[in-house]
Amino acid sequence: MTQAIEKATYTARATIAYARERRAGATSMLVTFPKLKRGAARPRVGLAAMLDGIPAHRLHLGADAYSYIGPKRKLDGLHTAVDLIRAEARSAGVPPEEVLCVGTSMGAVSALMAGLVYGAGPSSSAALPSRWARR
Repeated sequence: MTQAIEKATYTARATIAYARERRAGATSMLVTFPKLKRGAARPRVGLAAMLDGIPAHRLHLGADAYSYIGPKRKLDGLHTAVDLIRAEARSAGVPPEEVLCVGTSMGAVSALMAGLVYGAGPSSSAALPSRWARR
């Protein structure tokens, strides 16, 4: 059973909008990252339909105003995203090796960076969230 999508913002070194979906009985978590957009990006909750059928909690991340990298290349947004992933996975009872970070385009690069910094499962290498990837 899926709970409603909850939207919120998380503030640490940067501020990131996010949305989460909890799934009853899920033991893993999918974390989605947005494509590159000028300024802050909202979470891509539209991916929910594409990911339907995958029995995992979902964490849809937006991006801070500097697309995880700036200002001054300090990676404030990336570290904030990793802190949020850690907090949400812990809250859902999901161990790091059961977290899969996904995205397309710049979202794939962000997914790879965050997955590596967080210590997500070995399959978190910026997987493409598409119907093809589920075959």
